[in-house]
Amino acid sequence: YNLAYDNAGAGFQVYSPKNETSSGNVVRFNISSGDALETINAAGIIVSGRVLDTAVYQNTVVIGDRSVGPHAALWLGKSVRGITVRNNIFMTNSADIFDVPVRTSGPFIAPELEQSIIAFEFKPEATN
Repeated sequence: YNLAYDNAGAGFQVYSPKNETSSGNVVRFNISSGDALETINAAGIIVSGRVLDTAVYQNTVVIGDRSVGPHAALWLGKSVRGITVRNNIFMTNSADIFDVPVRTSGPFIAPELEQSIIAFEFKPEATN
């Protein structure tokens, strides 16, 4: 149970450098609110590097207007494998809620990705 808010970069990140592998990680029961304020490549939750068999579930991510440029709520790097994403709430101020590379082969994301994520794009109305 963690709360990350108003961070320059990611709210939560799972990362493993080039020559290392990290597996069996779980990112759950977290709230990321208003993160990715200053870093160009940021998101509410980032999973990147040589990360395998990791579960991301029951998190809430809100990326708001103060963020520098449009940021995804969830960013999955091109080298990750066996990532399960389910039962999350993602809300952003851009149409790019997810930054997920297209993969043509190999295990990547469980089929639950599209079926169990609640994702919203919000655009505050201008006030007079």
